[in-house]
Amino acid sequence: MSQSGIENSSFKIDLDYFLSTNHTIKSGINYTFHQFSPETSQKTQQHNDSSFVKLTNQHGKNNIFANELNFYLEDEWNIFAKLKMNFGFRVPIFLQKNESYFPFEPRISLNYLINQNLAANFTYAKMTQFIHLLSNSSLGLPTDLWLPAIDKIKPSTSNQFSLGTEIFLPFCEINIESFYKTMNKRILFF
Repeated sequence: MSQSGIENSSFKIDLDYFLSTNHTIKSGINYTFHQFSPETSQKTQQHNDSSFVKLTNQHGKNNIFANELNFYLEDEWNIFAKLKMNFGFRVPIFLQKNESYFPFEPRISLNYLINQNLAANFTYAKMTQFIHLLSNSSLGLPTDLWLPAIDKIKPSTSNQFSLGTEIFLPFCEINIESFYKTMNKRILFF
């Protein structure tokens, strides 16, 4: 039986700076050390003249290490009594052997209070995924393999836009939201 896994060790620091009761700057740093343990298994069959079948099992397990460092800065601001904005960005740095990635990930969120019972909101976020989970259950057995972004497997990226409304009732709050998401460099395991 083959096993694949990932272990993470991390720490983070968050700082909040209160400019006023309506305006807060948030920032932080997060470091994660990733240890991937992909294990692969291969079976081969050999036929000879006497119809004898010989099965050979080959197992391979090589640990892969990666470092991820994330910086973020966020401005949370109640611009008017009815308009709240949250604008910021995240800069992740991913290092694995000779590969390094430094994407820029902007984010924005706007929330407008139409009246005391109704609000509308809009959000946009760009995201990068450096860790891939390859799953295949077509053989009857689930096969999961965790891998980092490497030269041949680039990080996945996505852009997500959402538009929604919040309805405030005396006994509950109802959120209705729709979103549109694009995904690039997504990988599939066959």
